[in-house]
Amino acid sequence: MLKRVLSTCLLLLVGGNILWALLLGRATPLVGAAVYAVVAFQVLRRNEYRAAFFVGLAGGGLHLFEILRGGLRSTALDALLALANVALPFVIASLGLAVWRLRLGGR
Repeated sequence: MLKRVLSTCLLLLVGGNILWALLLGRATPLVGAAVYAVVAFQVLRRNEYRAAFFVGLAGGGLHLFEILRGGLRSTALDALLALANVALPFVIASLGLAVWRLRLGGR
């Protein structure tokens, strides 16, 4: 169950970053989409949850920094995508940590 939720969040971020790249007309969100796609592959095929934890922390922190420094346009869709790019990575980090700890036997 947690693996499906984690995979869904990762795939939502891939799609959201691709959409954001198309709307902005810049390729920078495609870097995030590629990273989240690689991590989604790691989770789905190799059951590797540490990558989700670390990428979730890094992605959420990066987008939070971007919002705080004022690097966003003022459209409603841009704000929605920014919010998703801050919230979902922290959800991914939390789920990744939970599954990682479950697989370690609670250590």
